[in-house]
Amino acid sequence: MSKISLIIEREYLTRVQKKSFILMTILSPIVMVALIFAPIWLAQLSSDEVRQIAIIDQTGLYKNIYENSEEYQFTYTQGILNPAEMRAEESQPYAYVIIKDNLLNNPKGMTIYSQKQITNSCESMITSQMEEFLKNEKLLSYNIPNIKQIIDDSDINLHVDTIRLEEDGAETQTSSEMVMVIGMAMTLIIYMFLMLYGGQVMSSVMQEKTNRIVEVMVSSVKPFELMIGKITSIGLVGLTQLGIWILFIIGIFLSAGAIFSFSGGMDTANIENMRRCSSTHRKNGSHARNPKHAGKYQSHPAAHMFRIILYRRLYSVCFLIRSHRIGSR
Repeated sequence: MSKISLIIEREYLTRVQKKSFILMTILSPIVMVALIFAPIWLAQLSSDEVRQIAIIDQTGLYKNIYENSEEYQFTYTQGILNPAEMRAEESQPYAYVIIKDNLLNNPKGMTIYSQKQITNSCESMITSQMEEFLKNEKLLSYNIPNIKQIIDDSDINLHVDTIRLEEDGAETQTSSEMVMVIGMAMTLIIYMFLMLYGGQVMSSVMQEKTNRIVEVMVSSVKPFELMIGKITSIGLVGLTQLGIWILFIIGIFLSAGAIFSFSGGMDTANIENMRRCSSTHRKNGSHARNPKHAGKYQSHPAAHMFRIILYRRLYSVCFLIRSHRIGSR
């Protein structure tokens, strides 16, 4: 057995048997998963509370625009209420929405007051529903028959397939989303390897130099062989750790798919539903723009966004699998 292989074996076994390696291998993916799922879980816990929002319409033009949902309930009042009176009220709602002017003429005529900072989802829900109502009112002001139907019919959702021409004449269907995800993942992996495992090589050399062990080792092996053995062994340690993390993450996502009820196999109908869901989300920006679906999706905004992202990733994986099948044919 060569001296380089002996150095690799010793360094590799020494590092993988350390308690720090075992703890880091186990705790790192758990922390990463907790950072992803903890906000979703907290958002679902906070959404159980029904928040009262008072609509103070000083114009009398915007009554019953907002619909109650599982998270928000609206009360309408026509009159004038200043900030001092808001502070004096005993039972204060989550937020006050003051409409001071005709919003078609003055888009800055609506203000939201609250004792505490409101959430971004609440502000988006209030703004998007009002924008949808004002859009419909603006269209009706043109007095064009069936103008809303005309606009809906003219809205075309185009889906374009991207095909890469191979040198051997084969055609491979690709996915730009999957390429972007792979590029970002590889960049993160390279950065992690350079920062984490490159530092381990440096600390190992500094420790042996400090203890004067390197002087004894150099007398029996060449410095080049010693450095190559250390770099290779630490690289194998990193690949071992990365392989364990990949298996752990795959198991987590499979479990998440079962938890969020993504079952039933990857048949054509399911793939088409994923495409429609992803395309609809890109087209509308958010389902909350449609007042009919505002309560349904605003009640769990973080969980709904996670479902959309997971739909896109699964759809991209399906495209990648189909591309390999087309290329093999």
